[in-house]
Amino acid sequence: MRYLYHAMILLIGAVSAYDNTMTWIYSDTIVELEMNPVGVWLMEQGGVSLFITVKAAATLLLVGVLFGLSRTKYRWLIIPTFVFQLGMFAFLNLFSIDGPTGMPVLDWGPHRWEKVHPVNEWIDFMTNFYRRK
Repeated sequence: MRYLYHAMILLIGAVSAYDNTMTWIYSDTIVELEMNPVGVWLMEQGGVSLFITVKAAATLLLVGVLFGLSRTKYRWLIIPTFVFQLGMFAFLNLFSIDGPTGMPVLDWGPHRWEKVHPVNEWIDFMTNFYRRK
């Protein structure tokens, strides 16, 4: 059972790494798109690089704490964290910001695939990043 918790923790970290990479990919527009007031404040203080650094450090801390919890009776806390991260992944990939209202709306339909999908952007970025080396 512990391995299931470990798999959930690894997926939590993977979604967070994906989110951080998408922040870098969209660094030109992330200031306008970010919905987290703490994230907006961080970018006002030190730009996108500070925001990414804090997100990465928070992810490392969270993953470490969750691995520690996996050996205790509080391991159940991993499950809501995992569900939250899955919701975040869905939000990042299935919703877009509606121009007139500025609110997130489900962007699912035939027209969605006419646009560039975030996962495809991530794959292109990672492929090009590793080709440069």
